Amino acid sequence: MLTEIGITLLGPLYGAYAGVNHRRVQAGMADAKALSIPVCSIGNISFGGTAKTPMAQYVAIMLGRRGRRPGIVLRGWKGRIDREGGPPAVVSDGKHILLEWLECGDEAALLAESLLPYGVPVAVGRDRLEACRLLLNVANVDAIVLDDGFQHTKLARDLDLVLIDCLSPFGRYDGRPGPLREPVSALSRAGAIILTRADAVDEHRVASITEVLGRRLREVPPIFMARTRVHDVTDDRTGVEQFPFILEGRRVLGFSGIGNPLGFRSTLDDIGCGIAGLVVFPDHHPFRRRDLENVNRRAHAVGAEAIVTTSKDAVRLDGCRDMLTLPLHIVEIRVTIDDESRFERFVIDRLGIT
Repeated sequence: MLTEIGITLLGPLYGAYAGVNHRRVQAGMADAKALSIPVCSIGNISFGGTAKTPMAQYVAIMLGRRGRRPGIVLRGWKGRIDREGGPPAVVSDGKHILLEWLECGDEAALLAESLLPYGVPVAVGRDRLEACRLLLNVANVDAIVLDDGFQHTKLARDLDLVLIDCLSPFGRYDGRPGPLREPVSALSRAGAIILTRADAVDEHRVASITEVLGRRLREVPPIFMARTRVHDVTDDRTGVEQFPFILEGRRVLGFSGIGNPLGFRSTLDDIGCGIAGLVVFPDHHPFRRRDLENVNRRAHAVGAEAIVTTSKDAVRLDGCRDMLTLPLHIVEIRVTIDDESRFERFVIDRLGIT
């Protein structure tokens, strides 16, 4: 975590980067290409996790309930296709998983697996426009959910949903300005703002966030509140999905390599775990056997009864699980929207869906 001195010294650099990137996006969007089907983007202006992947899942399922055939497109960050700049590829056709996470990235693999029961296909590619066209041809989708698309300039969107994590709203966990992809003023491009993890903070924190938005934006887009909840906890050895309270009162060690580890701590608090410690890795960290060996050693040192990680991290544990001698539990979260019917009507209207 950056120190106060580091934030102060690097503040002008952060601001310059955000401003340059903002101008790049504004200029690039002038040439964005539109598809023949509606596109809804899920994005943010911060670095790190704001629950974009669970929100993309939520919107895709919602569109499916309305009788649409949605598909999800994302870059596939740090997968082989992304690293090597390969052509877009289908991760799932809605019926079968076609790529491993090493090929498509952890987020794409997680979305493909979780949305398989809903028949939602997933594609990845640096060129999101071509990835969308690929899904149109292969899966005959009639709506696109673009995961992490707010700064993407090639593809026009009918609706930009921009997420602000209440735990670290403007780049910092304490709510003060920090490193951002774009300045707060860029939120004027948003079709709506969603405050995620609203359940993890008090009403004063939410009020302070909305007050900042009111000061920095000439016109504030509609604001919705989103909450995270634990969908289930899976015993990694048996694959059995259990109710969240299975971990209540148990002393656990958590480990994660996600954009916002504060969110994971908040989740563990919500389900009543006795948190003996947290081991934090970089976002998208490709776990090695020595990493899990260190996690296991730490768990025993603090007297943990079990080890807990996120569903996104579990995707990257291939070949490492046997390093853990304590039970491993995998927590899957979902998002819910306050006033869900109003949010659904808003999205449907903006996408022009009947």
